Amino acid sequence: MTKKIMLSMALLGSTFLMGCSQHSLMDGKGSISATPIQGIEQITQQSDTQFDVVCPTGICRFELATNTPKTVTLSMYYGVDQPFKKLEGIDVCRQPEEAINRLSQYQFDVTLLGGAKPHEIQVIDYYRN
Repeated sequence: MTKKIMLSMALLGSTFLMGCSQHSLMDGKGSISATPIQGIEQITQQSDTQFDVVCPTGICRFELATNTPKTVTLSMYYGVDQPFKKLEGIDVCRQPEEAINRLSQYQFDVTLLGGAKPHEIQVIDYYRN
């Protein structure tokens, strides 16, 4: 009986530890990861190349990494069903301005180079909270 309790506690403890240190999301192929840096409440992967990013203050930074070049679509939200009102600035480290394509007031595409070094992205909403 004590072995079962100890095993259960060890499994529960390791689950909590993994949950706390898990900052990146990977799709099924392990080809894209998203890591919050500042101002991010949540990053949710909707498909292989689509992410929803919740940034309550309207100013945030995060990293995207991929092994191969990919175009990723990012949708920015203050909270659930509260999209950004107007993207003021999008800055992608290691990428020229042409790599960014604004799709709407809250959504944009970014073409990532791929490789070992992640791309840091900073987003600012004009009507930020």
